[in-house]
Formats: sequence, C-alpha cells, structure tokens
Amino acid sequence: RQGYQAGAETEVSRISKNVSVYGSRPWKHPLNDKLDARLTYEEEVIDQGKGNFDLSTRTLKASLARNIRRDSGWNRSYS
Repeated sequence: RQGYQAGAETEVSRISKNVSVYGSRPWKHPLNDKLDARLTYEEEVIDQGKGNFDLSTRTLKASLARNIRRDSGWNRSYS
C-alpha cells in the first residue's frame, strides 16, 4: 500500500548456490525516488579434476542504492 517491496531469489546448480533477499521503499517521491537494499550469499565449488585441488569460494554481498528518475527522462543512481 505504501510502496514497499520485498522478495527472495535462489539459484542452485552443480557448481554454485546463490540466495538473495531484497527490499525497496519509496524515499522522497513515491514514484520517482526509491531506496533498494540487497543481501546475497554465494557459494561455488569448481572441481579441478583428479589429483588437483578443488576451488571453493563463499561470498557475502550487501548493497544499498538510491534511484531517482528525473523529469527529463534520465535516471540517477547512488550506490
């Protein structure tokens, strides 16, 4: 009702797994100015073959952005 949005995304494959949660809300103008936040966890394992070490990574990402749509049609983003 007040323009808040939230959601989650997942990706799963043999090599990688990703989970994200995100949300957005209006800031100074209900349609043309909003804040977006996202938190993502990624895990990746790469099999290097027999006799080699496997590569494994775990990453946690956080982001915050403000998107402003101008009357001229241009968008301005701060992140």
